[in-house]
Amino acid sequence: MLKRFAVLLLSAFWAISALAQQPQLDMSPPAQLERGVYKLLAFMGQRPQSAEIADYLDKNVAHFFNFDEMARLAGGAYYYQITPLQRGEMAEEIKRWFLTELTLKLTSYRGQGVKFMRPRYNREGDEAIVSMYILQPGNYYPPRIDFRLQKFRQGWAVSDVAASGQSAVMHYRKSLGNELTYRQYRAYR
Repeated sequence: MLKRFAVLLLSAFWAISALAQQPQLDMSPPAQLERGVYKLLAFMGQRPQSAEIADYLDKNVAHFFNFDEMARLAGGAYYYQITPLQRGEMAEEIKRWFLTELTLKLTSYRGQGVKFMRPRYNREGDEAIVSMYILQPGNYYPPRIDFRLQKFRQGWAVSDVAASGQSAVMHYRKSLGNELTYRQYRAYR
């Protein structure tokens, strides 16, 4: 489970890096994602230290994820019961969790290649799933990463990443649920 989540975070970082590049008007969001992933792979090929990775993620990747949407999806019904300030705090917490885990996982990057599959759009054309396989020598069943891209008012952004069927949003939803349960338990003691 942790291994899958680690792969999920690694792929999300690649996706963010792809979108972090200024989009060109003639490039589709999936093409931008692919371009960004290859730029990230080039950066990782320089063997940066974890502080450099964290800095790169914060400056070039984070703003291409919609952490507010991730918080809304992870929060479920609870999200609508809290104040806008608390919603912002939830989004910042998810961003911190995500980028911290991603930094930790990227420190173990060892030059794996990737292969992108044809994107799948919804009927309205405002959402796309882009699948990417992480190619590893000797592995006949490479891990698959699915990036959920959505079109928002500000443009396209990644709203979820799933590795081998394990969604980052669902992981955060479970973590938040556990935290809320713990807080309620402590309040009644």
